[in-house]
Amino acid sequence: MRRARLLSGVADAVGGTPLIRLNHVAKSAPSVEVYVKLEYMNPGGSVKDRPALQIVKDAIAAGRLGSDKILIDATSGNTGVAYSMVGAALGFRVQLVMPSNVSKARKDITQAYGAELIHSSPMEGSDGAIRLVREIVAKDPERYFYADQYANPSNPLAHYHCTGPEILDALGDRISCFVTGLGTTGTMMGTTRRLHEHPRKIHCVAVEPAEALHGLEGMKHMASSLVPEIYDPSLPDEILPVTTEDGWDMADRVAELEGLFVGHSSGANIFGAVKLAERLHARQAGGCVVTIACDPRRSLLCSAEVGKEIRLVSTPWIHGGVRIPKRVLAEVERAGRAAYGRNEEACGYLEGPLQDGLAVDRAVELENLANKYHAVDPEGHPRTGREYFKINALKFEKAIAQAHAQERAVKVFFHSHLDCGAYFSAEDAASMTMGGDGAPSHALAYLVTAVDLGEVTGHRLFVWDERKKSFVEAPFGVEED
Repeated sequence: MRRARLLSGVADAVGGTPLIRLNHVAKSAPSVEVYVKLEYMNPGGSVKDRPALQIVKDAIAAGRLGSDKILIDATSGNTGVAYSMVGAALGFRVQLVMPSNVSKARKDITQAYGAELIHSSPMEGSDGAIRLVREIVAKDPERYFYADQYANPSNPLAHYHCTGPEILDALGDRISCFVTGLGTTGTMMGTTRRLHEHPRKIHCVAVEPAEALHGLEGMKHMASSLVPEIYDPSLPDEILPVTTEDGWDMADRVAELEGLFVGHSSGANIFGAVKLAERLHARQAGGCVVTIACDPRRSLLCSAEVGKEIRLVSTPWIHGGVRIPKRVLAEVERAGRAAYGRNEEACGYLEGPLQDGLAVDRAVELENLANKYHAVDPEGHPRTGREYFKINALKFEKAIAQAHAQERAVKVFFHSHLDCGAYFSAEDAASMTMGGDGAPSHALAYLVTAVDLGEVTGHRLFVWDERKKSFVEAPFGVEED
């Protein structure tokens, strides 16, 4: 039995996070140990607790932060949560500048701690937030302590003094590679400096988004971004580009196979770690790779809140009676026939205006990832796309949130059955309840299309019956365009 730690305050709980071995997503490199350091087990829920606390401690010690000043900084979310937590614990005001499209969950958390939010343009990302905070501080420099996480040497020092030594203390000479992403770059810079001082060579790899326009929140594509002052391009031994799709897919796989609910930037880190492990396995048949799980998948928590807001507006479509134009139904049928040719179920969603709750006017097909997952890991994913569908949950959550922001709603999830008729299977129910046996995870109706021998033979709509605690068939209409 492990003893509980007795701490004098929440700040003392920062650090000392566990390293967990990944036993399933790294099966492609069986001779290599792959570990992820669970930084989301810090009290503020992310790796950013470390630099935020170091920045605050150093500023207080130097007399730059006290009760007469407001801590202000640009943040995409996690550092803001950390500042807010530390500010609440130590008793000073916090103002955060962040893009207005940062997840609702992160905004709610920072405000719960008492932080004040200032929104920058969503089109300019973290760089726009940096420009705006500099303008605010320049107008009244005596009022603020500008934490400036992108230029403050306390940011990488937190990882030099803590993260790096914790990794070495746990693994010592076993570690071969360290992999983490580039955002403020503090984790990469500080940890790498410490690991490079170790007598045994440790190869340190920086992950960055493969494209300038990407969906790996909190990470920077250096060639197209404002480069943080703390970034030293000579420190990483290698730069590894990772696509948004690979990061998101790995986040899904880690949740399903390892039981770790990580965000998509953590998914990108783990994807990079597995690639390095595969390289080590091929070259030398052995090694140890460590990466960072920066934060949990807060985007899903945000989407759950969006779902609650839609329910409060009105969700009549969850009882059936949806009106589907012939052209939209034709798109569903086309997707079903095409997927039959690929030997997999089609899947996607129907959306429509919020003000007309039973109307849909657009079909959007989603990629069925089941065959892809089965090919990579047939033991972990024994079923193929012909037997069930698997979607990228993060993309679906984003579609729901985007529709809501445009006064629209995702109302129907559709998928096809191959050569077995249109019915709502136990696998369908598990998918719609995120693997559970309770109510569905979204306020939707569910359209099942039967495709037999390549031709569409019927459609049936199903909804959740709260009284029966099961999915039941419901009527729907087909309209002329």
